[in-house]
Amino acid sequence: MRQWACSTALAAWFCAATDGEDFHDLIEAYCAQADLRLHLSADLVARLFHASRYRFGRSIETALNAIEAALGSGDDGLTNDHFAQAWAMLEGCAPGRNVFLVDDWSSIDPDRDDSEPMVRQRGRRH
Repeated sequence: MRQWACSTALAAWFCAATDGEDFHDLIEAYCAQADLRLHLSADLVARLFHASRYRFGRSIETALNAIEAALGSGDDGLTNDHFAQAWAMLEGCAPGRNVFLVDDWSSIDPDRDDSEPMVRQRGRRH
């Protein structure tokens, strides 16, 4: 996947509740330029924002990489699977930790390193 210049853009935080519809429209505009139809789940933008750590530049980068994956596959539409493929390439995550593939996507911490063992916190004894 190509590394886009926007990955170094000034961090801008945003959320699906206030910015989701506008971001969906942006993806739709990019797809129109690429002659792709949209076949996205209703929660795709929320998943994208979570995966991108709620940063605009990362969200754009992932969306552009997903469009590139769709075009590279010769598909006529953009799907969640293209986002899953793009995010897996960027993050190097296992399918069970891919925000675009799992049902309980909001419980995934995109900043957690899967190679480190999970440390259980012990409760205090009284």
